Amino acid sequence: MRPGLRLGINGYRLRQTTDMKENGHDVPGTREAVFATGPGAMYSFSQQDHLMFNAYFETYARNRPQGTRMVLRYVHRFQ
Repeated sequence: MRPGLRLGINGYRLRQTTDMKENGHDVPGTREAVFATGPGAMYSFSQQDHLMFNAYFETYARNRPQGTRMVLRYVHRFQ
């Protein structure tokens, strides 16, 4: 593996804690929930510059679409 490259596993869990509202009234049975995991990578060009990629494969989705999400992020630390 190259210096500056890190590989790992990422994930998130979302669980909506309150019902959605319509015209000011709670709508029961509309709380969202999802669980996702996937691979991740970070490459550090220097101590100030990092490029991150995460892929998330969602499962156990309830009251929302289920799919794959990919995130590419560049971080620069200003001194």
